[in-house]
Amino acid sequence: EVVDRLVDLYIKTQYSKLREEVLRIFESSQGSLGWERVKDTLMEKVKSESVDEQVKAIKAITHLKVTDRQVIDAMFELSNSENEKVMYDAVNALIKLHSLVGKEDLTNKLLELMQSKNERLQITSINALAPLDRTKIMNKGILNKLLEFVESEDEGLQLAVIQTLLSFTWKVGEDDRLGMVKKLLKLVDSKNEEIQSRAIHELGSHAKDIGGFVGELMNMFLELISSENEKVRLAAAYGLFELENHWNDEVENKLLKFVDSNDEKIQAVAVAALSGSATKKEGVANKLLELIDSQIEIVQVRAICAMIGYTDFGIARVRTIIYPPVKVDEKKFINKLLKALKCESELVQAAALRALIQLNKGEQIKEKIMDAFESESELLQLVGICGLTRLDVKNEKVTERLLQDVESENALIQASAGKVLERFIEPNEEIQGI
Repeated sequence: EVVDRLVDLYIKTQYSKLREEVLRIFESSQGSLGWERVKDTLMEKVKSESVDEQVKAIKAITHLKVTDRQVIDAMFELSNSENEKVMYDAVNALIKLHSLVGKEDLTNKLLELMQSKNERLQITSINALAPLDRTKIMNKGILNKLLEFVESEDEGLQLAVIQTLLSFTWKVGEDDRLGMVKKLLKLVDSKNEEIQSRAIHELGSHAKDIGGFVGELMNMFLELISSENEKVRLAAAYGLFELENHWNDEVENKLLKFVDSNDEKIQAVAVAALSGSATKKEGVANKLLELIDSQIEIVQVRAICAMIGYTDFGIARVRTIIYPPVKVDEKKFINKLLKALKCESELVQAAALRALIQLNKGEQIKEKIMDAFESESELLQLVGICGLTRLDVKNEKVTERLLQDVESENALIQASAGKVLERFIEPNEEIQGI
């Protein structure tokens, strides 16, 4: 009776804290309450004639991970339910419990669902594949089915397939990989802008693995960077960034022309692409340095971020051997960053302050870091907190503010403040002496 009431409470409560407490009771009882009884109670509710009762029981099984072959078989049975809500929740339970289900069973089930006439169920099964990559569930049957959907006339299915392919590693056979590329290249011409930008992003993400298509992709990205659609432009810039090691003078010259474009959106994505310039040419660095004074906020921010990569600090050692750092006028760069700190744009201020901190100029801009730390702007506050690690500013006022920030509703501020506090806390003398 106690178990039944606790299970009922777990299923019916709206409060996550109460569910956690019930779960804690189950776990701390070390079996005295009987996990077998918990399972039996949930199985009774799964077989209920009440859809609401069934759905809640399925969700409880998922959360509690109360599972054995009997439970898995019940979920497989309910995945064929005539009630859509029960069917979807049962499928989601199988997906979330995938490590307990068995690769072959789940693969076969997902393939079956992909062939359903119910589009929503097809999309659910396609999307389900993404988090399952770690289990290496991809096989020839699933791959072929996904590639079939690429040519579907249903745009919802096409988009789901692209998103799923994006999550898989492309370490498949070369023939399969080239098959993927050819299919996705067709979607670049889609009239649906979301599908088009997704296909471009997918190709860009795995451009390094594609081999013989690199030249074709490079030209395509250069052409699409001037697209009227912002998502397409950004995806193309991302693709070029990923192919940085294949650039030549022609590519960089074309991008520099885009940087001089009268269209600020094209200019912005060209700057983003140039931030990946592996050759680190002086002409590119000078152009980026010049753009820090741009009147366009996003261009300024991207130019500042890109310039960090052209300094001794910003280039990883392995790259300095292959591509020696360009001689950047550091004094000029720092002066431009100091000027950018006075901009009205918080984004520009934050980018400039972050760059100065990365360049180890913390003590020179101590006042600016403290102003940012005490700012009401969460963005500047976050940069200021990170900057504290470069300063010797441990005092009661700063510590008190950090303690407040640890309770911030902003998760990033909370985490960053916690890390800084850890550095401020000195080891206990007795422990230190052991």
